[in-house]
Order: sequence, then C-alpha cells, then structure tokens
Amino acid sequence: MRTGFDDALLLDDRGNFVEATGAHLFFTRGGALHTPTTRCTIDGITRAGVLAIAERKGIECVVADLAPTFAGEADGAFLCGTACEILPVSRLDDHHYDVAGNAVTRRIVAGYRELVRGRVQVRVPGERAR
Repeated sequence: MRTGFDDALLLDDRGNFVEATGAHLFFTRGGALHTPTTRCTIDGITRAGVLAIAERKGIECVVADLAPTFAGEADGAFLCGTACEILPVSRLDDHHYDVAGNAVTRRIVAGYRELVRGRVQVRVPGERAR
C-alpha cells in the first residue's frame, strides 16, 4: 500500500502466478482469457462461473502456468471472487491496462451481471443438479 498498490499477487513454488490475496486472477490477450491453474489454490465458484460465462460467449479460455512476465504480454487483467465479484485491474507493476477499452473484460462483466441478476443461467462445472 505504501508503494501505491491495492493488492498483492501470490506466486507458487515454481514462481508462477496463483491468485491475488483474496481473489482469482485473469488476464486477457488477443481476445482470449488466460488464468493460472488451480494447482496451488482452490477452484473457486466465481472463477468457475467466469470460465463458464466465457465459454458461453465463445471466448477462448487458456488455463495454464503463467509466469509474472505474462503481465507485460497481456492487454488486460481482472480479479474475481465472492467479495469483489469482477474487478478490472488498471495496473500490475509497470504494466498499465485500458480498463474501459478491453472488450473481453466488458463481455465477462456483462455476462456476470446477467448471471447474478437471474437473466441467464450458466452451468458451473461441479454444480449439483437441482
């Protein structure tokens, strides 16, 4: 916080991104969505919901080990979780992202709003049938 940041990103034992302190991490690049694996963290329901929304909207999803250098290759980033829902990121270290101009993030946010307002149904993997 003293250096002007609101949160921290956690790395796994191999030096790859895992998540923020209380939310899952997503990047956008070239129209696709990228997120770290859940090898070292829980597979949260909001994260699973974001992946399901992206699939429903035809957005390519890449789940892989992401080194910190990926932040500089990405054209956008956002966090997601129960508390923050979907929170666009404007800056990671020296990498600045155009929050308002990122089409993938806007589509995910719109899909999430539709979901939480009950306007659409998205099946999240692992969800029990009702």
